Amino acid sequence: MEWPDLQEQFDIASVKAPWVVKVGKREITDEQFNHWLFSDHIYVGGCGGYVCRMLTDLEKLQKDPKWTNVESKYGPIVNDLHSLLSGCYIVVQNEMVKFEEIGEKRQIKMSELERLDPNPIAQHEKNLANSATLLSELKTLSSHGSEKIHPPVWEYIDFMMKTSENSKLDIRTLVAGMWVLEKVYKEAMFYISAERKKNINSPTAVPETIEGVGIDSMISWWAKPEFEQFVEQLGVLANKFNKVQFDGESTEHFEDVKKQTKAFAEQLLEMEKKFWPVLE
Repeated sequence: MEWPDLQEQFDIASVKAPWVVKVGKREITDEQFNHWLFSDHIYVGGCGGYVCRMLTDLEKLQKDPKWTNVESKYGPIVNDLHSLLSGCYIVVQNEMVKFEEIGEKRQIKMSELERLDPNPIAQHEKNLANSATLLSELKTLSSHGSEKIHPPVWEYIDFMMKTSENSKLDIRTLVAGMWVLEKVYKEAMFYISAERKKNINSPTAVPETIEGVGIDSMISWWAKPEFEQFVEQLGVLANKFNKVQFDGESTEHFEDVKKQTKAFAEQLLEMEKKFWPVLE
């Protein structure tokens, strides 16, 4: 996306976040990392509906004349996004299982979250039908775990749930928002990976005490080329999609959506800044 004025906000939300910096310096204890892992598991479980919403909208758009009438002008952007995000949805499902497997090995009592429906459209319909109780149910499940979620994470999950249900948000805005989330996560993980390699012999490094699923091995699970390629591809498609003016769409509405998209990106970056654990 072409928002050079937001670069500093991206950095503050990722590579300059105090918790991210401390992990990179190897100054985070296993207990502190466990707290983040527990929180991230809850976040992924609570926000999977965002991907379902996008896939639902994209599938409808594939057959909608407002898109099919201009597809020859812009190319197969909608099909490419649907394909890319369908793969992402599978990764989200696998990631939830991975979190639970790692949690068990690290002796964290993870919350027993309900599995996402393999059909994202069915999952989206289910989320809409149960929207009034989704957050409270997630909080109840979380309370059975071994860690406590700090309030900004719940605020973020609530925001994402409401976003997924908000029919007024344009699909172009949602796709750009997904790129913002993934870019922040990617930048943070690759930064941590590089910094931990540099600081392996640092005198302030906290020794890892858990064999097999230590912090280094877990970070390397995220900081891998496949994830980097996914984020880059999503960014390219989101940027192209942001420039699509649908058939019959007024120029005024088109420009309003662009403004909405950037404002949404700024909201997400503010949420991302508060997502990382508070260091005490």
